[in-house]
Amino acid sequence: MRTVASVPVRTPDARGRSSVGPTAWPWLYVWQGRPLALGAVAFTAGCCVRTSIVGAVVLMGLGIWGLIKGRTGIGFILGLAAAFAGAGAVATGLRTPPPDAPFVGRWALVEGWVVRAPDRRPDGDRVIIDAVGYAPRLAVSLHPWSGRVRAAVARNGAPSIDLRPGDRIRIWAKWRGFRGPQFPGDFDGAWWAAYRGWSATGWARSPMDIVRTDIAQTWDVRLAMERLRDAVHRSIRDAVPGPAGAVVRAFATGDTSGLDEATQEDFRRSGLSHLLAVSGLNLAIISGLFVVGLAWALRRLPAVAEGPGVRRVVAASALPFVGAYTLMVGASPSAVRAAWMVSWVLFCWISRRPSDTPTVLCAAGLGLLAVDPQALFDPGTQLSFAAVGGLMWVYPALEGRGRRWGPRWLQPGVQVSLASLAATLATLPIVAAHFQRVSWVGVVANVPAAPISSFVLVPLALVGGLLGCVWPSAAAPLLGLAGVFADLL
Repeated sequence: MRTVASVPVRTPDARGRSSVGPTAWPWLYVWQGRPLALGAVAFTAGCCVRTSIVGAVVLMGLGIWGLIKGRTGIGFILGLAAAFAGAGAVATGLRTPPPDAPFVGRWALVEGWVVRAPDRRPDGDRVIIDAVGYAPRLAVSLHPWSGRVRAAVARNGAPSIDLRPGDRIRIWAKWRGFRGPQFPGDFDGAWWAAYRGWSATGWARSPMDIVRTDIAQTWDVRLAMERLRDAVHRSIRDAVPGPAGAVVRAFATGDTSGLDEATQEDFRRSGLSHLLAVSGLNLAIISGLFVVGLAWALRRLPAVAEGPGVRRVVAASALPFVGAYTLMVGASPSAVRAAWMVSWVLFCWISRRPSDTPTVLCAAGLGLLAVDPQALFDPGTQLSFAAVGGLMWVYPALEGRGRRWGPRWLQPGVQVSLASLAATLATLPIVAAHFQRVSWVGVVANVPAAPISSFVLVPLALVGGLLGCVWPSAAAPLLGLAGVFADLL
């Protein structure tokens, strides 16, 4: 490859084809070195395009044709971009909105299956139902209808109904639809409901308006994880009551439904609300404990060490563990992103290939958007990827200068502060756009709070909650210690 007056010149390769080399087009060489990164960027752009399925399929077909015809150079790059952009547009077009609920705007009886254990909040319970039918009045036959609805149940002094995932119930409630933003910056409830797959929201006057018609008897992975999550919540609730217990549950499974408004406002004002979400660090710590423990046991088996190798066996065993943990914590966008990234690293261990950090992040985004393209517009997804991007690209620039600040014993605190600053700067535009609020004190508050939450609270809360499902007396000291650190936080 040679250049003349900075103009790229095509030279034939060994097969007689001309290609563009890295000297002439450095940006082209970057994309050739990371084709999956280019595919993720193009797929993201395709998710933003509003076009017909036919047009998206045509674009994807043209991209595949370009990949076949131009295996190197700019033809390969354009073909790859067009193929992934078309695939993103197809994924967006195939996603159907939730069906309209015919009982919106009136009282109605809805029957269906409980999706997850009710969220017990200070002002009442929230239950999500996969409906199978409805009736406009009591004591009449049900009309078949399929859709997902959410209902709020006021307690009014009555105890909460004991519901488990998979139970079949009937609920009498007043139903309404979701409204869009009423002014610039207002919460878009219609989009949020469509993203969650909810067709309507209801309000029941008391738990007496709910009747269980069948106890959960079916079994699948999702229901099993939901039941395990409910059992963890119960064990924590019994061992650590009050606001501290709600914080411990949030760090164990990402469930923030038990936090009162004052506690949530404290976390928001101090810039620590991101700690309540199950993030990549939480998943990395839990997966790391699993990997270290399993590796310690397998190293004592000569057949494993001399055969496939401890690292490969541990990685293959950790993959289902990561998936199960992600389901147990509710599969939030940050947890799914972290699960994709950890799974990609484990796959690299299995295949004995080096893992490129930008490629890992792009693979996580591609996997998340392939499952649900609407996640691109979720603030949690945007903040999750922006924070990781800040740690990848902004933090290294700050780290070198931070090493010159203060003595060596002060360096851990300096580096944590710089990492917090990098994540804050990367997420600043997104936070300002969605929430109209920026907390600069979070840069300082994260220095003690991040280690306490990630390295102390998360392991204590999760291990104690799981142990409490089978041995409550042994879990009580762990959960009690977690409550102490929750109060300290």
